[in-house]
Amino acid sequence: MTDRTGATAFFAAGRSAADIRADLAQARAHDADWKDRKNLRASYFAGDDVVAIATEAFTSYLGKNALYGALAYPSVRRLEAEVVDMLLDLTRAPAGAAGSITTGGTESIFMAVKTARDWARAKHPSATTPTLVVGRTAHAAFDKAAYLLGLGVRRMTGSPDFRADVAGMAAAIDGNTIMIVGSAPPYPYGVVDPLPEIAALAERHGLWMHVDGCVGGMVLPFVRDLGHPLPTFDFSLPAVTSMSIDLHKYGYAFHGCSALLLRSEAMTAWQRYEFDAWPVGLYSTTNFAGSRSAGPVASAWATTEVAGDPTAIELFCDGGCGAGAAETIKDEVHLMRRCLKDSFQQSLGLLSWVVTPFWGLGVDGWYVIPQVRNRRTAHLIEIQLEARHFTRGEDEFALGKKAIHVFLRVRPTTGGGRPNTLPANRTGLAV
Repeated sequence: MTDRTGATAFFAAGRSAADIRADLAQARAHDADWKDRKNLRASYFAGDDVVAIATEAFTSYLGKNALYGALAYPSVRRLEAEVVDMLLDLTRAPAGAAGSITTGGTESIFMAVKTARDWARAKHPSATTPTLVVGRTAHAAFDKAAYLLGLGVRRMTGSPDFRADVAGMAAAIDGNTIMIVGSAPPYPYGVVDPLPEIAALAERHGLWMHVDGCVGGMVLPFVRDLGHPLPTFDFSLPAVTSMSIDLHKYGYAFHGCSALLLRSEAMTAWQRYEFDAWPVGLYSTTNFAGSRSAGPVASAWATTEVAGDPTAIELFCDGGCGAGAAETIKDEVHLMRRCLKDSFQQSLGLLSWVVTPFWGLGVDGWYVIPQVRNRRTAHLIEIQLEARHFTRGEDEFALGKKAIHVFLRVRPTTGGGRPNTLPANRTGLAV
């Protein structure tokens, strides 16, 4: 154990920059490379060119605190506003919609739940035990937010066809329900929930409806623009009140950067927290976090501004890599093809989830996201594929196929486990 003898010893033990760099290099020597094509654990890499502009933007705002954007750093506030405007446009928000940048999807979801709670106090005062109704696969952040905010959660126990159980959600709604949630798509599966049906429930019961687009928010608008059939997933549904979208996933910003979007700017009154009973005066924020780095905001602005080779759209989305990969692994993989409009070729690719019996991982340096509750029951493995896995000049599908075959160790299940399998005709675009 280190002998800590006070501040004097702390400063006396100062070390050279070279020693510090060497120690940091040694510390990360056994970490996975976040840009490596074998790293499929929520790693988002759009190419060195995109990383370069994002890094430059991030470092140019390194010391700026977004909390003081209105007072000291007006450019931060401008960048946030422009990113939010872009997201509102992508999600077909109506005139007068609003949004704010957060530090990640969990904070976006937390603030959505907080906003819905305060809205319900005004609109549903009879709800004495305010409750959320969510699908089986809704993100755990909804339960986390409800716990911290003193709310209840009714989470479904099943996912028919890997989507939210609309009939179960309908049965769970009562006089205490204030909020209903759908995902586009949920984190465990790459399958968009039946959002129009969930919206109908919200409209019928006068509920706040949130669409969690943290995974697909920077994917689905472009898939729709390319003409692929999709269920309506955004503010085009009149009942959708709020959406969450992560910019540090397929927006390729640096962590942590997400956004909460609201149908009306008037709703920010329920999002905002204000306090003035202290000597400093008014403390007013739309975030849970106080101080937050402006670097992720700048990187998000930069990555949404990049433009590149439009032929990449044809390669990955109009019969190129995307379609070929779907055909190649159609019995095992459910693909969501995605495309960033007017972006670099490296920004294009696939997002896929494999639903299959699973046993073991860690082969040949591959890193994946296992969805395993216990080793006695078959569950699923999540694989996210991008352009770095399907590139010109080599076997376009070799790496993607290896990612699947390395990890899909199908073993007999025990303890009553039943394999999760997709119907044979459910390949191609996940909708």
